[in-house]
Amino acid sequence: MPSSVVKKFLPGPPIFGEKKSSNFVDVDSMTALFAARLRLIRDDDAQTLALVTGTPPEREDRAQHVANYVRQALTFHDAAALTNGTEKALHLYYFALNLAKAGLMTTQPEIGGAFVGHGLKVEWNASEDIRDHELVVGDGVFGRLFTSISGQTLIKGTRFKMPEILALVPETFHELGAVDHRFATDQ
Repeated sequence: MPSSVVKKFLPGPPIFGEKKSSNFVDVDSMTALFAARLRLIRDDDAQTLALVTGTPPEREDRAQHVANYVRQALTFHDAAALTNGTEKALHLYYFALNLAKAGLMTTQPEIGGAFVGHGLKVEWNASEDIRDHELVVGDGVFGRLFTSISGQTLIKGTRFKMPEILALVPETFHELGAVDHRFATDQ
C-alpha cells in the first residue's frame, strides 16, 4: 500500500504495464506519469508549499528543497528518455533517488540541505561472478523510503543477492542474461 508521501506526489492507483511477472511495471508509463505531476510541483509554488509543513519560514525552505530535488529528478527523467539499456537504468535510478528525497522532505525535513546518500553499497567478495555479490543496506534514502512506504524498518546490514535485485529492473535483467557474469580482469 503506498504511503501518504507517495500519494501526495501521485494520487490515484499506479499504472502497471503488460504483466511480464509480478515484479515488473511499465517503466516508461510510470516515469511519464510521475514527470507530468512533478512538472506541476516544480512550476507551481503553491503546490510545492502544500507538500510541506512547519512555520511559514520553514515551509518556504522545505518547499525550496522539494523543488530542487524535483528539478534534479526531471533532469534525469529527460536524460533517460534519450537513452536505452543500462544508461537509461542509471538515469532512472537518479530520477527515483531525487524523487525519493523530495518525498522524504514532506515527512523528514531534516534531510533538506544535508548530505543523505542512497544508503546501499555493493559488497564485493573474492568471486568474479556478479551473481555471488551482495547489496547491503546502510544509512540513507533507501532505508528511509522503505520505512516511509511500508511502516517497517529495514535493518542496517540487511543483504540482498545481486540476481534478486537485478531481476527487478527490466533494463538490467535482460542484459544480465545476455552477458558473461564474470568481471573483466587484467591479465
